Amino acid sequence: MDAMSTIASTSTSTRDEFVENADHSDRPYQQDTNKRRRLLKIGTGVALVGFVAAFVALTASKNDHMMSKPILGQGGQGEGEGDRGMPSFRHRRVREHHNHKERHHGQEEEEEEAVFDMEWSQYHVPFGGGVASTDGQPTDASAAVREESISTLLEVPPLSELVQEEEVQGDISFMVDFAIIGNPKCGTTFLMHWLSRTKDTFVHNGELCSMSKNMPHELTNKYYHQVTDSGRIALTDEGHRIKGGLKCPKEISTESGLDNWSRFFPETKFIIATRHPVSWFQSFYNYHAYGRWPKRIPHPNELIGACYDGSEYLCTENCGSMMPGNSKICTDRANFHHSLSRLGKTPMDTPEELQLLGHGMSIVPQKGKVFLMESSQLIPENASSERLSEDISTFLDLKYDLRPLKDREGYGTESHQYKDDEAKEAFIDICDDEFLPLREVLVQQGEEAALWIKNYFMKSEDVIVSHPDEFLKLLDKWGEDPCRAD
Repeated sequence: MDAMSTIASTSTSTRDEFVENADHSDRPYQQDTNKRRRLLKIGTGVALVGFVAAFVALTASKNDHMMSKPILGQGGQGEGEGDRGMPSFRHRRVREHHNHKERHHGQEEEEEEAVFDMEWSQYHVPFGGGVASTDGQPTDASAAVREESISTLLEVPPLSELVQEEEVQGDISFMVDFAIIGNPKCGTTFLMHWLSRTKDTFVHNGELCSMSKNMPHELTNKYYHQVTDSGRIALTDEGHRIKGGLKCPKEISTESGLDNWSRFFPETKFIIATRHPVSWFQSFYNYHAYGRWPKRIPHPNELIGACYDGSEYLCTENCGSMMPGNSKICTDRANFHHSLSRLGKTPMDTPEELQLLGHGMSIVPQKGKVFLMESSQLIPENASSERLSEDISTFLDLKYDLRPLKDREGYGTESHQYKDDEAKEAFIDICDDEFLPLREVLVQQGEEAALWIKNYFMKSEDVIVSHPDEFLKLLDKWGEDPCRAD
């Protein structure tokens, strides 16, 4: 017999016993009164036990529902999929509360109310000093008890317990719901600002790469008071939880970044932006050439290959030998499929897939889902952008609409951020004939990356893309030289 059936049968028998005994009016008044009092105490105890059991049963059932809910029609499973071991603080308290209060409306909301209505209509006994009404609705006292129980689910430890002497000692996973972890010059700054302009998000203004620096305490200290309020999870005025987010487009490429995400934020969702490798290289190169002016960085054709001698990772400290003055620019960083494969979302058990990858970086399986996009989807006139706002909102479970995409004033070297005409002399036009060897390498990498993303990465239930048909059309262009397009 399940928990709810047990509650129903127990409460019904208690009610019947109470009514049956209460109808013996020929007994002495005092004896009858004492029995009534005893029965009322018994009924109150049963009500308390039943209330707790119902709440636990409802929490478990809704967690199961949440774990199996597909997202964006991709057949994926919701957060909590698979064997995750002991639930984290965030999963146990924050997620359970929001399953009850805001994530699922309609049928589940009606089921929750039906549970409490059933309890009260069956018991009809005093609860917490109040009196149940004849229509089965809870009293003010019972509502207060219920509110207090739900409020407990939102409590978080004080910051002093989470971080001690620059070491994280507690569960901080409730602080970051999503992270923009790749790739630079693919629209990550726009995403950071765009996603921060809703009432139910907090996104740090600027890059915050604490995971790559092995400094999770830094992130904790910056975020604790942004996503909490007086020792509880922060809510909007309408009662929706504030979701924490951040941007660090190099996290997917460093040696320590994914390890720390897996350890401290195992269920955080990732947003990863990509771009045609040729346009990416030109944008990244010009960005650094402008920023370092009047110093010069190496000629683009000198940056074919790895950024660092003897390492495929993007170095953050103690980097050793680095190509002179390259400012972390190299063609290997355009191997987007290499860094994506580190998330562990594909089998990697066939020669065909392994041949497309062929790198020596660590694979650090992440439980969180991934929203993969191409930077062209941020341009509103492109067909691939039609559902982007809606799909990202659904992916992040936002309760407030994102602002519509708007065309920006200038792209690439015409961007408003480049105002110094003298520094702009350092810009390159990658379509110049002298850069043909560079483009050939980048186009080959783009073709392999697109093939792996289409045939392997997108087949994972954990990977979400907006407007898949249009997204695939964008990938098909990666194997073409844009400078030679008809």
